[in-house]
Amino acid sequence: MTYLLLTRHVTLWQPYCKEKNKSRVNRIYGNVDFDYRLHFLPEMRAFVSLGFDQSKGEGFNYLPPRSGSGFENGGVPFGTDSEYTSYRKNANLDAYLNYKKDIGRLNVDATAGYNYQKFDAEDFNTGDRVNPNSIADVNTAPDIVLVGFFGRGILTWADKYLLTLTYRHEASSRFSEDNRWGSFPSAALAWRISEESFLKGSNTLSDLKLRASWGVTGQQDISAAYSYLQRYILSQPTSQYSFDGTPSQTAIAQFINTEIKWEETMQYNVGIDYGLFNNRITGSIDAFYKESSDLLTFGPVADGSNFGNQGFQNVGKFTTKGIEFSVDASVVNIDRVKWNVNFNASHYQREITKLINNSEIPTGGIAGGTGTTIQLLKEGFNPSSFYVYKQLYDANNNPIEGAYADLNGDGTINDRDRYIYKNADPKVTLGFASNFNAYNFDLYFNLRASIGGRLYNNVNSNLAQWDRLIDQSALGNVPRSVQDSNFDTVGDRVLLSDYYIENASFLRMDNVTLGYTFNKWMNDDTSLRIYAGMQNVFLITKYSGIDPEIFGGIDNTIYPRPRTFLVGANVKF
Repeated sequence: MTYLLLTRHVTLWQPYCKEKNKSRVNRIYGNVDFDYRLHFLPEMRAFVSLGFDQSKGEGFNYLPPRSGSGFENGGVPFGTDSEYTSYRKNANLDAYLNYKKDIGRLNVDATAGYNYQKFDAEDFNTGDRVNPNSIADVNTAPDIVLVGFFGRGILTWADKYLLTLTYRHEASSRFSEDNRWGSFPSAALAWRISEESFLKGSNTLSDLKLRASWGVTGQQDISAAYSYLQRYILSQPTSQYSFDGTPSQTAIAQFINTEIKWEETMQYNVGIDYGLFNNRITGSIDAFYKESSDLLTFGPVADGSNFGNQGFQNVGKFTTKGIEFSVDASVVNIDRVKWNVNFNASHYQREITKLINNSEIPTGGIAGGTGTTIQLLKEGFNPSSFYVYKQLYDANNNPIEGAYADLNGDGTINDRDRYIYKNADPKVTLGFASNFNAYNFDLYFNLRASIGGRLYNNVNSNLAQWDRLIDQSALGNVPRSVQDSNFDTVGDRVLLSDYYIENASFLRMDNVTLGYTFNKWMNDDTSLRIYAGMQNVFLITKYSGIDPEIFGGIDNTIYPRPRTFLVGANVKF
């Protein structure tokens, strides 16, 4: 398949006022595939895929000097005037050879190939041409290049025994030459027990397959594309050093880590696939154990040990173990009535097993305090654990503002009294989907549930104080939860109270669709289906915020997810 698409997007903001902000983006992207079967070796095919995605943008921001917001401090007309451009490109090459052949009862499927991907980016800004202290800025990010060699072999004997071996050797330009390459092997075994003579033909246990696998994967996708290089940035025009009376901008060294390398995850899996009653009921049970090492984390470093106080680094190990279960059932399957359901459940646990020098790394930045964090990476604990003060309550179970437990008993409330309390990971996640067809009607819906996870409500901790009613000498908005806490002011310890760690369990219906099909609409070969549906149907939770489904455990959501209504029709000829 080959396609090419050219798009243009133009945005003009505030067209009816004197302030003008205009942008234009041209984007072109496409993909072309070549698939060739060798004539002299028909079991072999060669495949090549080429793709690219390029966008160029330009725009300007103009604020007239005499506009309401164009006056600088002191009421002097100033305004702003700047232009900017942006450039992004992503190019990709995939090429591989595939060999398939049946040798008696043995089926051989082998693949070997090469992958190349490159990302380019550049931004330019003229600076404020009205302000003599503003300077133009060009930000040309180093190219990000990913290279990989890969191979895979699949051997199947008599459709009962399966062996899969894979190997990837990959390089990332995000790391230095000494750490650029990573090797990631894997192996998997499967035994279809239901094909054995002692089970073959059974109507009760119609399918049974035992699986086991082991593999290593790599992670290099971090925002720092060049942290192993020596880098400098220029100071601001308002921060210069005088040499013989001539002010000059200074060069400031940036954080550097020459030892940064691939994060690796080793995983073991054991699973069973099953089918009952002629596969009217099917499903699987999986248990897994993962160990991640050389974790890539953006975190602080010891004072004086680097040119910056934080950056990306490999910090330790953590493990994840869990179990997953799923079942699909054809509950009703008669002539014109069919009902299929799916249910799945999973449970997992994560734990940090090693950190550099048994250190404790603050993480999880929050709004309301400069550099304030609410989570802590520590050996023996979940990586999303919250690090808080223990809130004290009065006789009516109302929180006492500024009152926290002296956990170390030294008579002083300070950072040593913080403790690890709960984490963001749910104990159990559940899913249920139903697909019902009766005569010409069809009804589909799905539900999801998360039980036992915790969430830090940063909206309440930062805004639910009575003093926020008057913000910047004007009337402000505060969350209704201020009536529960009755806190007056926000402070570092208020932000870090375990009072704001809430139960984030929920039950959510993602979507529901009801349809009706008119068969033989125009003739015997056509049909018309009309349908109506809704997305984000309902949410049941005790969480006081807007949405309990927040990745990472810190909630700053101020706008809810939209509820979308759909009406449509499908015609088949």
